[in-house]
Amino acid sequence: MKKICIVLCVAALILGCCACAMTQDVSVSKSLNKMLSVSVVQQDNYDDFDYFAEAHKVLGARDGNLQGKETDKYITVYLYTLFGGYIRKGDGFENNCGGANPAAMVFEKDGKDYTFVEYWVPRDGAYHIEDLKATFPRDIFKKWQAIEETAESHNQLIAELEAEIQAKLAQQNA
Repeated sequence: MKKICIVLCVAALILGCCACAMTQDVSVSKSLNKMLSVSVVQQDNYDDFDYFAEAHKVLGARDGNLQGKETDKYITVYLYTLFGGYIRKGDGFENNCGGANPAAMVFEKDGKDYTFVEYWVPRDGAYHIEDLKATFPRDIFKKWQAIEETAESHNQLIAELEAEIQAKLAQQNA
């Protein structure tokens, strides 16, 4: 009987922890989503281009900063971002450089206003996965990993982000 009680208590504890982990995710408002785009563009110094475009997919967000300080003063947004520098070519634009990265961005919250605090991307090469595991919460890392490890999902995300950028470029041309 003691064993059954212990097993049930452990199971309840595990389920409770899982429920807490799931409720930590916070929503990303339209104004914060716009701040994400502005902040990505500001992080990459592409002054030599006629236009710099960015599109992103939010993987999740948590109250707190990257140092693990859980506070409602900060919000950290984990995202996958695609960006590029474009030069005007005839009637359109031509991509001259760019990239795609998982990233984390920290904002300070003041009511409905947000102030950019920090932009983080993992190192390249052998450190890439290690950095992501150390910085992204486990469930958000798994979301990124699912996209990255499935060529179809990765290519679909890139196609969606490229379509967003093309729409922005079309507006610039109008």
